[in-house]
Amino acid sequence: MQMPIKRFKFFAVAAMTAFAASKVLAHHPTGGEVPSTAWQGLLSGLGHPIIEIDHLLFLFGAAFVAAFVGAQPKRALFALAVYALAGMLGTVFRAGGIEWAMTEWLVPLSLLVLAFSLWLCWVPAGAITLVMVVIAGMGHGYAYGEAILGSEMGPLAWYLFGLFLIQTLLMTSTYVLVRHLLVRSQLGSRLTARALSVVLSATAAFAMLSGLSV
Repeated sequence: MQMPIKRFKFFAVAAMTAFAASKVLAHHPTGGEVPSTAWQGLLSGLGHPIIEIDHLLFLFGAAFVAAFVGAQPKRALFALAVYALAGMLGTVFRAGGIEWAMTEWLVPLSLLVLAFSLWLCWVPAGAITLVMVVIAGMGHGYAYGEAILGSEMGPLAWYLFGLFLIQTLLMTSTYVLVRHLLVRSQLGSRLTARALSVVLSATAAFAMLSGLSV
């Protein structure tokens, strides 16, 4: 029993370290500046979900859940696409100056919900899941919008395209890979999902503690 506990502790520490580092590296594709050209907007959109570990972990976790719940591939991929589209909408709201209350809690809460689903390999059925996907997507998208505040329409449009493209590619490729691994090793995939659940929980907890200390 000691080895799994030690591994989970390692994953938790690694998650918190990566999360802290990601806040320093955020928006690196444009050097921290607001994108002013189409190329900068595209690079920032492609890089933002990858550089910030909380967003990246959510993408991987969402793809894992989609593969584990046993939904038909078309439905699973549709849900992942809805998440990416909802993210674009959240970014547009943020860029348009629409203020949401308590938005800083949406991302860590979405990580906790996803961690719970990963641990149990279960999600609510039907419309409830779709609503959760939309809320999570808009929450992460709203956070993405900070990097594009003050930008013109051209760079914003390319930023949105980059966000949608990279998120869709990451989630789809992860989903296909996990389904392939499920065929080969159900146990190995389940252990990986639970390890990712621990990492998501630790990242969410660190984000919440950081928010409280500000």
